[in-house]
Amino acid sequence: MKNYWPWLPFAVIGLLQCGRRAFLQQDRIARVLFLWVVVVLGIMSLSTNQTL
Repeated sequence: MKNYWPWLPFAVIGLLQCGRRAFLQQDRIARVLFLWVVVVLGIMSLSTNQTL
């Protein structure tokens, strides 16, 4: 967590804004970007190595 702290708050804020735009405003491009980030982070966190 120590290595991720400098950019983690900005990433969370950006992900929330993108998710809001993707699903509340029905923006297809924002939805693809949001799901791409969520899927990649999900797959990486499920791996045994757990490095990004």
